[in-house]
Order: sequence, then C-alpha cells, then structure tokens
Amino acid sequence: MIILYLLIVGAAAILLLKTKNYKKARLEQLDLKEHKLHKIYGSAMFLSDKILNSKLYAGHKYKRLSGGLTDKKLKALYVVENAEEIKYWFFVKKTAMALLLFMLFASLGLFVSLNESMNSNTAISTIERASPGAGESTVNISVEADGIKDENIELNLSERELTEEEIEALFEETYEKLLEMMPNEDESLDSVRTKVNLPDSIDLVKISWEFDDDVPVIDYDGSVIADFDNASEYLIGLTAVLEYGENHKAYQIPIRVIPQDLSLLERIQKSVQKFIEGEDKSKEEVELPTEAEGKPVRFTNVASHDGRYYIVLCILAVVLVHFLYKKNLDKRLKEREEEMLDDYPEIVSKLALLNEAGLTLLSAWFRVVADSEKAGCSERFAYKEMKLTYNKIKNGESEGQAYIDFGKRCNIHPFVKLGNLLEQNLLKGNAGLSRSLRLEAEQAVRDKKRRIREKGEKAGTKLLFPMILMMMVVVIIVIVPALMSMDL
Repeated sequence: MIILYLLIVGAAAILLLKTKNYKKARLEQLDLKEHKLHKIYGSAMFLSDKILNSKLYAGHKYKRLSGGLTDKKLKALYVVENAEEIKYWFFVKKTAMALLLFMLFASLGLFVSLNESMNSNTAISTIERASPGAGESTVNISVEADGIKDENIELNLSERELTEEEIEALFEETYEKLLEMMPNEDESLDSVRTKVNLPDSIDLVKISWEFDDDVPVIDYDGSVIADFDNASEYLIGLTAVLEYGENHKAYQIPIRVIPQDLSLLERIQKSVQKFIEGEDKSKEEVELPTEAEGKPVRFTNVASHDGRYYIVLCILAVVLVHFLYKKNLDKRLKEREEEMLDDYPEIVSKLALLNEAGLTLLSAWFRVVADSEKAGCSERFAYKEMKLTYNKIKNGESEGQAYIDFGKRCNIHPFVKLGNLLEQNLLKGNAGLSRSLRLEAEQAVRDKKRRIREKGEKAGTKLLFPMILMMMVVVIIVIVPALMSMDL
C-alpha cells in the first residue's frame, strides 16, 4: 500500500506543479471570493479539459443526459441564454473539490501506512503494561524463531500493580453441581490438559479453593502451568471449601494433569506468557525474553493495516462531491422557484394596473422592471428574467416570442401561463388584456395564500415532536411529586 500511496501522492504533486500556470490568464478573470479553491484551479482546469474532451465522456449517455439537465438548471439560476461558460466553471469547481479530497485522503493513507510499517518492522524488547485499575490487557506481537517468521501471538498482560500481587480464590457452588462444571470442554478431571473451571459461587453457596500440591501445576484461574520436563503427569488434589453463612464443609477433589500437544508457536506463546507473569508487576514496562523453548526469538509490533482503507475514502470522496454539488444545485433551484412564486402576484397585479392606466404592455413591462431596481429587488430571479426579456425585445426579437421564451426560461407553471397569455393577447389585440390580467392576479393571490397556509401546516408538524416532549416533561413534573407523597 505504501508504494501505491507514494505513486498517488507523487503524481498529484507533479500534476500541481506542472499545471500551476495552466490557463492562468483565464483564471485571473474570476471572482476569487466565489472560487475559494482557485489555488488548485490550474490542475482542476487541466483535468476538466481532459475529461470533457475525451471520446469516452463525449459519447457517454450519462453525459448527454446530465449535461443537458445541468445546463438548463444553470441557465435558470444565472438568468443567461448561454450557460457554457458557467457550466465549465461549475465542472472545474467540482473537479477541484474532488481533487482536494482525493489528495487529502491519499496523504492520510500514506502517513498511516508509513507509521504502521515503521512500527511493525521495528524490533521490540519490552511491552507496556496497562495502568493500575485498567484491568488485564491483550497484546498482539509478531514473533520470529526457528522455522517461524512473522507469526502473530496473543499475550495476556495483567495490569501494573503498585506493591504486591494478590489473587482471590473465593468460589461458590454445591458439591453435586461442582463436579459437572469443573471439566473443561472435551476434557475430564482424569485427563486435564488446558484448565479446569473453578467457580467461586453456585447459587447462594460460596466456594474457596485450597491447593495442596508442592509443585505449581494449576494456577488460581484453573489454567495448567505445570512444567512437564521432569514428569509425564501430575496427580493433585484440590480442596473446595463450601461456605454458606457460618457453615463450612470441605471436599477433596482428585485431578490428573497431563501435557498438551502444542505446536512450536503455541509453546513459545506459553513460555513467553509464563516469563512475563514472573516479572515485577510494579514496573511500567516488561522485558521480553530473547529466547523461548531454547531458541532465539525476535518480536515486532503487529501492523493494523488501517492505511489501506484510505484509498476507498479517496474514491468515495470523488463520487460524493459530484452528488453533493448536484444536490446543492437542486436546492438552489427550489429556492429560486419559491422566490419567483412569492413575487408573481405582485408582478401580475402591477401589469394589470399599469395596463388599465393606459400603458402599452411593453411599457408596463419596462415600468415593473424599473420599479424593481428602485426598490432594490432587481437581483430577484423573476425581475432578472423580465429584464432579460425586455432587452431581447429592444434588440429586435419578436415581442410575442420573447414572452413565450420568458415562460419557458422560468419553467414554473404560473409564469408559463403568463407568457402564453401575453403572447395570445398581442395576437388578438389588447382589448381583453386588462381583464385577463386582473383574473390572473386574483388567482395568484389565492395561490399565495394557499402556499402560506401549507407552510404554516408544515411548520406545525415539525413542532409536534418538541411539543410532545414538553408535555411529557410537564406530566412528569406533576405526577412524580404526587406519587412520592403517597403512602404506598
């Protein structure tokens, strides 16, 4: 993974250096406040040009569909006839964000992989105990020995103690159930290889254990710790002291311990475990042995391989940027639609009023645009669309066609209806225009009232859950003191 990340990061660095001044003159024309990632726009423009001009992208069905939708949305948001330039910078902005996230996750992946590599290849001679009170810890280390290379073993390391070692041996159980519980899986008390179960209680009976063997054979947790160098088996007796209140009764339980069939790795693990358990538990670090089972051993840290997951994050980041930008674009279009619908009743009412006052339709249209500039509303989408329509008419476009195009660009039903209404009245003459505009204005006001009512209902629904929580709090405040005061 390190080589892969080095190649990715190196390629990204070379790309940034090589394309630093790519189309620099074109970049200087941008509003840098809007394009916060302009520092890497050289690379972003280079990649965008390569992608947009590639045969694979140019002929792809998705490009034809999504490209057309994006072009239409950007025209609506920026109120322009040709959105190619805007669409290009929108694509560059997406590419820059994807490139930034890709390099970030690749760099993190390289750092984590290098850190893992350094730790996993470094020989260690000590392992650190957990601090007092933290409990027993499990340490994974890699071992190299005769015929073994980079094999993982798991060691149980008890917590560091301040002054002395103490193991409690209080067990509970009745004698009849105890004999059934003591043997480990696939073992019996006549052939114990790994451990015996030594419970400290059964139901209400406490049990304590007494070990009467001179040579350590079984640890207090029931694990077999016998050294079979000088014996092939051990016959020992465990004393279970059953205690309930002031009553005590002892039972002698004979146990036969035989050696396990362990591999070299298992024997090394057992030997190292035994070694560290014999070390001073008040030390913060435990020295690891240099030999185990009569063979030299070398220990290294086990790599977690977390670095390889960052390559997945690199890919996900690129995909996520595309969908987030698309979602943001749809959100802005929804806000545009809400804003235009809010302005529609006022626009139609003004057109009707000015037309009834004797102004021609085009003059009334211009007056609405001029009033919006005086009122500081000229940057609202509806008035920007009206201004664009007026400029097109002044530049020679047919007035009727301009109104039709106005409705199509707005792409909202009331505005489409208004564009068609104005175009039809131009064909018929202005005789019925005032009446048609008045009716449309009345309908627009009713629609606005309905939308406001629906927004209020949605807001009430959102407040329903907090209101339920508040009601539950009030009920608790009233009910709990009453219940506490009752003599139950």
